[in-house]
Amino acid sequence: MGVGGVADGESAVIGELDPSTRALCHGTALRRARIRTPTAPRVRDPYRERRFPTMRGAFESSNVGAILQSIPRVVSTRMPPPSESPVPASVDVLLCERVESGEFELPVLPETAAQVLTLSQDVACETKDVAALIERDQSLAAHVLRMANSVAFSPAQPIVSLQQGITRLGLSTLCEITVAVVVKGTVFKVPGFERALRDLWRHSSMTGVFAKEIARTVRRNVEGAFLCGLLHDIGKPVTLSFLPEICKATSVELSAEIGEAAMERHHSLIGGVLMGKWGLAPWVETAATYHHDYANARDHKISAMVTCLADHLAHWAMQSRDISEEDLFELPVVADLDLYEGDLTSLLAERDRAIEMAETFL
Repeated sequence: MGVGGVADGESAVIGELDPSTRALCHGTALRRARIRTPTAPRVRDPYRERRFPTMRGAFESSNVGAILQSIPRVVSTRMPPPSESPVPASVDVLLCERVESGEFELPVLPETAAQVLTLSQDVACETKDVAALIERDQSLAAHVLRMANSVAFSPAQPIVSLQQGITRLGLSTLCEITVAVVVKGTVFKVPGFERALRDLWRHSSMTGVFAKEIARTVRRNVEGAFLCGLLHDIGKPVTLSFLPEICKATSVELSAEIGEAAMERHHSLIGGVLMGKWGLAPWVETAATYHHDYANARDHKISAMVTCLADHLAHWAMQSRDISEEDLFELPVVADLDLYEGDLTSLLAERDRAIEMAETFL
């Protein structure tokens, strides 16, 4: 039996504990009481969302279709049954088939961003090498300098060169800014959906900011957390870019409702595949794939958990979903990250700064 007569392994609601009972907990952190609802059993269906382990390097010898065919398929419990989805079955099935077969050409990570990321992971890398690389693209260099001089990064004095920016802000921050500028200008552009993708980009930027703060709180990789948050929904604009062709082939009129629902159903699968194709760090790929289903992540689960909470915080900060502060405290991921109530309160206090940072990336 456990403390207070509760059997070991059982879930219980902990009320007020007297000092003697609290002492028996040997310093265990007492969080607010919560009852966890058992997860509903998963049911297989033809529209199931794929979940898979890291695939970094697999693209060197296989195509997308071959990789996906070897991946175990399970249903995501967060998705509505096919009968309740506004996405027509014909659209859903054809989208899955074409992604699996590799018929769709996934976006390519621009060369400059790829090289910057490679250099940033090289311990022998010098700041002048990164600065010279970014300066090859004058438009990119101008955007990076503008963001580096923004209020969000609060430089003590104006930054007039990229090398100076790297020295003051750090190599990792400059790399984050570079990737953000490049991704926004390429992947997050789908004709006819400019407003929706602008809101999505703001949400992604804010998720990156919150992910960095959460990682700092739980003492994890702060630099990697930002990219996990920034790119967690990258599968959404890619999914959206596929839909006009799919709807035309199935004689379905593409509506905003269908677009939103299709992005929700398929973005984790497509986002994870894209991160693998780009050869990004495996924890970034895991975050894109499992941020809604971190319990099934085989590796780098903490990255998926951090991104999951950051995603919720960003929705709360933007008021884009009906989620209150009280709801945030009841999220299972808060307990799974072993956060104290005070930790989450401190994260909520970052709301204004996160909004300011997100505006900088627009």
